Amino acid sequence: MNKIPTSEEVARVAGVSRATVSYVFSGRKNASVPEATRQRVLDAAAAIGYQPNRNARALARGRTQQIALLLPRISSPFYAQVAEHVQRLAIETGFETLIVSCDAVRNSARMSDLQVDGVLAFDIPPAGGRTPWVSVGHYHTEGGDFVGVDLFAGAAQATRHLIEAGCKRVALGIYSAANQIGDARRDGYVSAIAAAGQTPEIIAVPLPTRASARESLRQYWRHSDGVDGIFCWDDSLALGFYRGCHELGLAIPADVALIGCDGIEDTLFVDTQLSTIAQPLEEICRTSWEFLCQRIAAPELPLQQIVLAPQLMIRESTMRKETNKNH
Repeated sequence: MNKIPTSEEVARVAGVSRATVSYVFSGRKNASVPEATRQRVLDAAAAIGYQPNRNARALARGRTQQIALLLPRISSPFYAQVAEHVQRLAIETGFETLIVSCDAVRNSARMSDLQVDGVLAFDIPPAGGRTPWVSVGHYHTEGGDFVGVDLFAGAAQATRHLIEAGCKRVALGIYSAANQIGDARRDGYVSAIAAAGQTPEIIAVPLPTRASARESLRQYWRHSDGVDGIFCWDDSLALGFYRGCHELGLAIPADVALIGCDGIEDTLFVDTQLSTIAQPLEEICRTSWEFLCQRIAAPELPLQQIVLAPQLMIRESTMRKETNKNH
């Protein structure tokens, strides 16, 4: 079995002391190593395949060059897109990303103990601790850095769009865990429904899967006389309802108009493209990354806070007037 090269071997090949090798790879600014000597050490390390110990370097620098990205679940297409964007930003700025999927209620408190330089928390309640932390999405407090998205306004706009498209009964499809006062999408829907003089109707989905959404819609239809418009809490739920409508023989949008939320790519790859409230994902990730890097570099900075606006994307699944003209 091949032996792992050590710093002692680098020192021997380069003709320097082990302390000099340590100074070169620690990145200590107070270590005075001539450039020629530094280059000789690097050349020797490359020649024998030496890789410095990450933990040792982190200890010397006081930095790990790692960022934790906290996500409620990595199975979600939306959060998968978040991870892709954040990892690209991390690579561009010399960081590595530790992706953590965690329960938003039970585990967020212990997340602050991660041995990282900073935390980006998407839709995870803020936790205490000294590690720089930027909240992104639903959960944020006025006492911390955050990048929010006005999903109350987005949900209200989506609901009004369905009403303006001619829907007489508009329901909300929502995961059971989110169905409570204080959830921005739920509250935006309820506000718009009340303003229109309609009665809120909830289609609760117990699990955050498309299969659960499909079955929940089928069960709802068996025990009610149906609705003609549905705003869905996210696009994955909308895609589950889309499948359920087809299995029930319901035409979209003639019988039921559907609109989702988030703006994932999957909504474009169905026979009837789904309308959605698109979150400005690239701007969300870029801004939150900038906030975090600035907080790491200057812990005493004033609070960094911004709320971004989502965009209504009208597609075939809610074009009831245009659809009716074609029939």
